[in-house]
Amino acid sequence: MKTLLIIMVLFCCGCWEYSDGKTVGYVTTVEGGVFWDTVFVRAELESSQSDGYAIRKNKELKEQLLQSSIDRKRVEITYSKHMGMARLCDDGNNCHNDEIISFKIL
Repeated sequence: MKTLLIIMVLFCCGCWEYSDGKTVGYVTTVEGGVFWDTVFVRAELESSQSDGYAIRKNKELKEQLLQSSIDRKRVEITYSKHMGMARLCDDGNNCHNDEIISFKIL
């Protein structure tokens, strides 16, 4: 039973990174969560499609991303992909398992 519990905790915490990448766009929304916060990014401000990215409970990063949204600044986000991270789903049931590592304003 302990082994099963340990495996479940490791699977849901996002410990196994298998890839990384970058994307460019505009931060539209920054939401709080229980384990992870969520940042939604659009390629263009006029677009209706947003992609969600997770951020760990990092208040400074969350505030900086929120400020880039307020200022309507275009950003380049660096993210990593997690094999077993607890899935984040938006209202449209689109789930994301990418975690923002850093960003820079373009």
